[in-house]
Amino acid sequence: MRIYKPADNDKKSGKSVQAGDKMRNSESSKKNREKKSDNFRKLMLEPRELLGLFGRSTDKSLSPIIHNGVYQKRSWPAVYLPFSLEPEELKAALQGIRALKFVGINVTNPYKQDVIPLLDELDQAANRIGAVNTIQLHRQKLIGYNTDYLAVKELLSDWQKSAPHPINSALVLGAGGAARAVTLACLESGLEKLYISNRTRQKAVKLKDDFKKHADCQLMITEWKIQEQAEIVREVDLVVDATTLGWQGKLFPGAEKGLQDKTAVFDLSYGKPVSRLLKLARKRGCFSEDGSRMLLFQAREADKIWFADREDAGPEKYFTLDLLPQL
Repeated sequence: MRIYKPADNDKKSGKSVQAGDKMRNSESSKKNREKKSDNFRKLMLEPRELLGLFGRSTDKSLSPIIHNGVYQKRSWPAVYLPFSLEPEELKAALQGIRALKFVGINVTNPYKQDVIPLLDELDQAANRIGAVNTIQLHRQKLIGYNTDYLAVKELLSDWQKSAPHPINSALVLGAGGAARAVTLACLESGLEKLYISNRTRQKAVKLKDDFKKHADCQLMITEWKIQEQAEIVREVDLVVDATTLGWQGKLFPGAEKGLQDKTAVFDLSYGKPVSRLLKLARKRGCFSEDGSRMLLFQAREADKIWFADREDAGPEKYFTLDLLPQL
């Protein structure tokens, strides 16, 4: 979140004295922006490196803004494009990136699990998670990775330092690809207790069964009901909504009844309007965050995979918060 604080000495008399300088500076900045924009358009019209995003509805994703912003900073002839696909188009789309020699692709909902049988290889984390959000085309092989979980691990480490209360337990809502990445991140971050809840209980059971061999903590399921979830929300230190409820303007059962100021809240949704869960968290005085930094961090980790052999990539230098629009 960016905060603007007006300068105390910004008075009317000062404005009139500096008006000419500000106008000249503004014109100079505008010309610089236009020059950079023209250069980037030229690079995009003749890209030597193609990348993109596969999903069901990708028109509102910030991923193209982030990645193309980085390529613009680097002055690279690369372009990152969003592709909205129907389920029956996914296989052909993956064959297409081989033919067009894409560098790589990100995968978002609802295809993070569906894409796995169509790939040639999985890295260890993606195999453990059972979901892929990053694909690299390497020597005509499609290799799947999961950088979502790396992003969540980074956030958890940050929250342990910045949140007002220690985070030793969590409730993860959802059982899809994002929830699976969050689950592994929580397990690898040393949490002592982890609850899983999903509207379809059978999917929550499968998630638990898939991860229990990796768990050094208590891993439990809670029912998708108001009373049961409210009790768990009151108990845990962190609530993670990895469902699509935030995008739909809905709350999970038990949120209003159970949420207290001591609970940290992470909603993977981002953008406007702010999700109902985050609005409620702010109203209750909770430490909370949306999914925009997770998106930025996972994008940086994907970039490391795609451009590992380029010494001028420098992802830590380029994947900065200024890439995110005001949300």
